[in-house]
Amino acid sequence: VVIAGGGDELAPITTHVYRQARALSGQRGGPEWSSPYDRARNGVVLGEGAAMLVLERRGHAIRRGAHAYAVLESAAAAAFPAAPYSWPPPAVGGALELVPTLRALDHTERPLDLILGSASSAAALDATELAIIKAIVAGSAETAPWLTSIKGATGEFGAAGALTTIPAALALDRQKVPPLCALERGEDCHRVRYAPRAAIDADIERALVLGLARGGACTALTLRRA
Repeated sequence: VVIAGGGDELAPITTHVYRQARALSGQRGGPEWSSPYDRARNGVVLGEGAAMLVLERRGHAIRRGAHAYAVLESAAAAAFPAAPYSWPPPAVGGALELVPTLRALDHTERPLDLILGSASSAAALDATELAIIKAIVAGSAETAPWLTSIKGATGEFGAAGALTTIPAALALDRQKVPPLCALERGEDCHRVRYAPRAAIDADIERALVLGLARGGACTALTLRRA
């Protein structure tokens, strides 16, 4: 049994660092809001929170009577050159070097139905993530996976990657697409369908969770329905 997760609080030093970097929403004009993948996004809104997950073999879960929300199918991690407070650029030698690894994760005949990204309404992060998604997702608009990020609701914080895995598992369990609760006009990306502003029913068998951190760390998990 593995118990994994993390927590992060909204501390004054965190706010100071983001303010000094002029990364907060509204610092360059416009309203304060968090809308991942939105063309009008203007920076990060900070949040705080914690998340813990239990990872165990199916037989162990059955013996203790636990409900399985999802199955961890595969995982990958990598690191790429980036400034301490920035993300790897969406270019050769940067974040796109993760693409072959992500394609290797997609080894089943069933395509991805849902992607939960790490987009935080930051111009650079959202652009990098969309470049990766465009490179790994193939198919027609009818089979395009849903794309969402919880940070329009939760804000950005250090444990957001762990927290994002939970709505991915719940989406598979409940067959619901988590919303992009503030999206008004998404960036052009015909390889995906942006989630609407309210949760909807959908047939979800496989989900990809992406995590891109400042400094160049990248992680990915694929989950499937239990």
